[in-house]
Amino acid sequence: TTCALRPSAASSAVYLTSESGGTVAMYCGLGSDPYALIQEGASMAANAMRLRGSGEHSADCTAFPDQGASRLANPLLRALGWCTWNSFYTDLDGNKIVSGLRKLYDSGVPKPLGFVVIDDGWQHTTNDNAQEGSQWGERLKSLAASPSKFSGKRSSASKANVLSFEETISLLKAPSDKGGGGVHSVLAWHALPGYWLGVNETSFKDFDAKTYFPKFPSGILKNDPSAAKEQSVNKGIGIPENATEFFQRYHSFLSDAGVDGLKVDAQGVSGTLRQEERSDSHRYQVTLALHEALAGSIESNFGSKKSSRIIHCMCHSPEIFYNLPVLYEDRPLMRASDDYYPTNEYSHGPHIVDCAFNSLLFSQYAIPDWDMFTTADSPIIQNTSLQAIVRSISGAPIYISDVPGTSDISKLRKLVCKDGSTLVCAGPLLPVRDCILMDPLLGSNALVLWNKNILSGVLGVFRIAGSTWDYEELNYVPIDNGDANDNDSSVNEQLRAEMIESFRESDARNHQFLAYSSLQEWMRLLPDIYEPFDVDIKGSADVITVIPIININNVEFAAIGYRGMYNPGGCIVSKLILSDDNSNQVSFKVSGCGQFMLAIRHGDIRTAEVDGVEIDVRSSDIDGAEGFQVLEFDIVDTSPDHDQKTIMFEVELH
Repeated sequence: TTCALRPSAASSAVYLTSESGGTVAMYCGLGSDPYALIQEGASMAANAMRLRGSGEHSADCTAFPDQGASRLANPLLRALGWCTWNSFYTDLDGNKIVSGLRKLYDSGVPKPLGFVVIDDGWQHTTNDNAQEGSQWGERLKSLAASPSKFSGKRSSASKANVLSFEETISLLKAPSDKGGGGVHSVLAWHALPGYWLGVNETSFKDFDAKTYFPKFPSGILKNDPSAAKEQSVNKGIGIPENATEFFQRYHSFLSDAGVDGLKVDAQGVSGTLRQEERSDSHRYQVTLALHEALAGSIESNFGSKKSSRIIHCMCHSPEIFYNLPVLYEDRPLMRASDDYYPTNEYSHGPHIVDCAFNSLLFSQYAIPDWDMFTTADSPIIQNTSLQAIVRSISGAPIYISDVPGTSDISKLRKLVCKDGSTLVCAGPLLPVRDCILMDPLLGSNALVLWNKNILSGVLGVFRIAGSTWDYEELNYVPIDNGDANDNDSSVNEQLRAEMIESFRESDARNHQFLAYSSLQEWMRLLPDIYEPFDVDIKGSADVITVIPIININNVEFAAIGYRGMYNPGGCIVSKLILSDDNSNQVSFKVSGCGQFMLAIRHGDIRTAEVDGVEIDVRSSDIDGAEGFQVLEFDIVDTSPDHDQKTIMFEVELH
């Protein structure tokens, strides 16, 4: 059942009410660790879903592989992606997509891309030419691609050959030496019921299509009265009741065309279909059947590792995310927020807040997806650097939606290696304890978020105050926060290594640390996890990498990562292996390519190798801290498909 918490007007009491009928349940936890309490409550909710699950997978979200393993195993997190949505909106065709990819590469976007999402606009609907904003009133007409946009024939108007859907995907994925884009994976978008208003009942009678009229509960209508005016309320949503056959047939067509996975949108419709008359339990079962059929079809048509073949989008209904541990063997990708709106500058701060705070819960069931973003500033798109910086440490897929030819390559070079690989954190990006109960959109305090890499921890500091959602205007609006709105001035923030929760859980208490600023390139020595250190934030954000200092026979060193990258430590993909034969050798694996930085004190590097080949080590112009010297060496792109490389070096005492 869907529930709502409502404050009492007369006292400090809070009421739990049912929005949709049925039994209500609420978890209350008491403890000193907020992250542990959230995990405990999330596991309790997931275990409750076991009562109606098939039993094929454990419903306990703690049984999922750890966050780092989930991310390393998901190919969508290993390389840069491109989504066609903000590039073309619904006005797309095969020729535009293929030529758009070439323009991206020609403008300097690192290649090859890891994945391309063909977003809304490719399907055969009741109006294939509906422009952005008018497509919400259309239904799916057939399982094929739009016959006008992907005809595979010569256009009578332009006299050019129009690519078919299959030809489009083939050209996107073909090797570059054969004229293709070299893209590893192509995902296709569709709404959960097929299209925005579902399927056309006449066209899909073979799938027992029926039209349902959603009823929004009072809690949703109070927050957003415009929901009552949505076209689905009057026109209804066409639902294929034989959802298993519908998805199997649809996804078989896509798989045969070369599609590797899906972005499934409009999943919030599940909540509205469930929230009908209380006696109408059949609609609740239909909603669950859609998701069970979806998960089964992905496994049948796109490979056994189905959790890495889907991006769940607009899926914040509890009956969806509580069921993910039942439906998937690993954490799938799940959008953590509303859309990213590139031209609405007042939405950018709230977007970061929504993703970070929602991830406290959603990361228990999924890998939170922060949505695509654009890289180029313009008169109508501002502060894209903020979005690039936060994406770098989000632990989510990094994918752009630039209009081809407009990308800001200087930002991408700090996000993506020259070989196209991304440096992704090993966990979700979450608020630090000090920020969990604050509203970072109000006042002058910065929002501090934490994440972890395999060897290091990360603190992101973001100045995002100055705008919020207005429930009367139903839009993002500016608010006056005085000097907090002025990103041209610097602000001081006090940080501690213990803000990185993974350090509290390990033997890191016994270490000293180096703190390194990605944007300002300063370095500081921290004697322990509790020592506060001041950071002057110039501009809208900074990323501080915190690295434990390792001691080998009195030589101290810290492996930092690639210089010039927002998340330098994200390139390290294995733990350090220390030799046990007194040879003072250290080895570990990295991905991508770049200038690798290593800080060392009381010693030097005697030899260094990458994949068994000796390399030159040089001094860096970055100032060390408290006697540390910064050394650099080059990791070049020598292998295909973003393979990992092994670094081995031997230290010697001065």
